[in-house]
Amino acid sequence: MAIIAGWMAGYVMAIVSTLALTYLAFIGRDSRFVRRWLEGGTPVLLVAVPLSVGTFLGWTMFGLLAGSAYHLADYRDDTVGPGLAPPVFLIAMAAIAVMPLPLLLIFWPRRWWLFLSQSVAFLLCFAWLMPALASQ
Repeated sequence: MAIIAGWMAGYVMAIVSTLALTYLAFIGRDSRFVRRWLEGGTPVLLVAVPLSVGTFLGWTMFGLLAGSAYHLADYRDDTVGPGLAPPVFLIAMAAIAVMPLPLLLIFWPRRWWLFLSQSVAFLLCFAWLMPALASQ
């Protein structure tokens, strides 16, 4: 069940990431960067489809790997409570969530709220949702 829970958490994270990447590419001030690479007649929103496919493939694969790691670690005896991740797994997921933040904040300091929301979404998906679903 943990592997399917990881896939589900990855799917939710892919939806959140697609929204954030679409915002960065087309609504934010940096959209000129994307428009330079597109052909003159290409609708801007048409690029959101491959963007969505890429995030869904990437996050669900990560979810499968995280679910497999959670299953292989066999955290049944280490759980803090129903639906709560064990401390070791929580620290590992928090480290993964925080890891890209310094680099992203150096290059795009005005988008701090978007990157922080992605890290919080990652923690909610993989440190709360996945263990909660895996414990069922």
